[in-house]
Amino acid sequence: MDKKEWQKKGEGHRERLRDRFLEAGLDRFSDEEVVEFLLTLGTPRKDVKTQARQALKQFGSLSAVLSAPREKLLEIKGIGPKNALYLRLVHEIAGRYLRDRARAVNFLNSSRAIFDYLFHDLREKKREVFKVLFLNRKNELIKDQDVFLGTLTASAVYPREILTSALENAAAAMVFVHNHPSGDPNPSSQDRRITRDLVWAAQLIGVHVLDHVIIGYDTYYSFGFKDNLGPEYLFGEDGLTRQEELQRIRIGLSYFQTLWSNQVFALKFFGGTIKGNQNQLQLTDHFWFGGARTLRGYREDQFHGTTISWINLEYRFLTGRESRIYVFNDWGFYNYKQDDQAFEDILPGYGIGVRFMTPLGIMSVDFGLGKGDSFSTGKIHVGVVNSF
Repeated sequence: MDKKEWQKKGEGHRERLRDRFLEAGLDRFSDEEVVEFLLTLGTPRKDVKTQARQALKQFGSLSAVLSAPREKLLEIKGIGPKNALYLRLVHEIAGRYLRDRARAVNFLNSSRAIFDYLFHDLREKKREVFKVLFLNRKNELIKDQDVFLGTLTASAVYPREILTSALENAAAAMVFVHNHPSGDPNPSSQDRRITRDLVWAAQLIGVHVLDHVIIGYDTYYSFGFKDNLGPEYLFGEDGLTRQEELQRIRIGLSYFQTLWSNQVFALKFFGGTIKGNQNQLQLTDHFWFGGARTLRGYREDQFHGTTISWINLEYRFLTGRESRIYVFNDWGFYNYKQDDQAFEDILPGYGIGVRFMTPLGIMSVDFGLGKGDSFSTGKIHVGVVNSF
């Protein structure tokens, strides 16, 4: 077969691809044929079936080929700058189409819709991007805003800035979205803590948090669907809201007894339980404790439960009006059920501390040991109380 016959055969195949597309769209196309069809736009007189097959083999899926970096596409023999341009163009057009549709219709009724809206933008990012979608009462998009770029930690996302933007945009609801560059969308402990903090903060100004969606590679995780974000007004995959009544019972007491001159015994107790439909109870409904103000010798908010209690015992040596040295012994208890399993534990904490006046206010420094800790693994807790 000479060169002209080869080109004529290739042109016939491309014509058949175009005719099939015009007749029924992409419904009867395989992924390989879609890539091949797109490559013919940049290579009009050459068979590109081999290049299409190689691209799918190297990147793994049609969506991965469309979003692949230009330099990686050019590494495949037979794919040139024009081919890479057309593939990238289709990817960008799809992303813009989804964003435009989001602004035109009331589509944000499920975590899947949120994923469809943003995965083109976020799944290929090499760094984490934290976005907030501000919605009106009809779940129509008012604005989507990038609030952070980098490694996501609790100290990197500022609830005050997000709530200020919510008020400025007159938002009735918010959806948080961020990506995991690793491709695995499952939430980290930091993701859970940030979600909990933002939900609680938003409740103070009457703005509902509908979901927090983590986007991975061609998949996603939805807090709204998996965990639910609180006791009220959160939707799942089907877009339905739920309402339930939860009753929180709390009790706290303090007791102080002077023993000798400048020596005081102090006791503080807190207990809490949640009553309601235990099958509907979510993680963010739990009581959380641990750290400087509750159970020293452990990380802040390290433990949670539907029934919890803690007790702080201190023997204080007073050195001034607001200053003292003390030894302490703390105890904590938690209980909750998950997946028909019961979890509970009793946790001790003990150590020494000092409290003294500074120009910034009253500072306290505690060194505590928790269950199983050695001196080298103890926790240092620092706090400041001021009247600013």
